[in-house]
Formats: sequence, C-alpha cells, structure tokens
Amino acid sequence: QEVSASWLQQLHAVLVAYPYTVREPREDNFGIALYSKYPLSNTRVVLSPDVAVPSIRAELAIAGQRVCLIAVHTVPPWPWLHIPLDHVLISEQLMVQERRVGPNAGSDHFPVLFSFAWRPGGSAQ
Repeated sequence: QEVSASWLQQLHAVLVAYPYTVREPREDNFGIALYSKYPLSNTRVVLSPDVAVPSIRAELAIAGQRVCLIAVHTVPPWPWLHIPLDHVLISEQLMVQERRVGPNAGSDHFPVLFSFAWRPGGSAQ
C-alpha cells in the first residue's frame, strides 16, 4: 500500500525474492503493489469508480488450492485518531496463524502483517 516509483526502486533488492508482481505505483498515498513467491494469474488493477483509487485482484495456487486475493487501500476517514484502517478478510476455509501490526514506516497508519493456512479438511471454492 502507498507504493510510489521511488519506494519500488529503493525496495528492489529485497523484493527480488518475490518474482510475481502486480504494481500500480502513484505519487499520492494510493499506489499499490502485490508481491508473491507463488505464480499469480488473472491479475488486474481495478479503479474504484467513486474516488479513482486502484485495487488489485489476483489468483494464485497454494498447495494445489486456488486462492483469490483482493488488495484494497481505502480512503482514510480519521487520520488523527490512528484507528486500524487495514484489515485482512479471509474465507472460512482458511485460518489466520499470525496477525500483527508492523512498525511505523512513515505512513499515516501502521502496516498489518499476517500469515494464514488451510483449515484442516478445508478446501478453496
């Protein structure tokens, strides 16, 4: 989230470990990028019709299961309150293994870091 061309250039050495990408850098706070170690398919950048903010839709396969991922950066309602703005929504076939708030990266909010796994007996639909 909040990806600019400058950020992408500065992070290039770290991001080479994630060869599959969808990027839509912008110079305002609404640039967006997705980096994955898994191959991505059916990727597209979608603009919100109301505020022209880009989102990313992509599909990937993990352990033989298809996952649809949608990354959205919403317009912040109350930046001075430091309320949680970032969320991760998952289907009932998945479970969150870890969720934590990352360090201050100079944004108006903190990043959300998470990992997930298939629920026992679960499968993607």
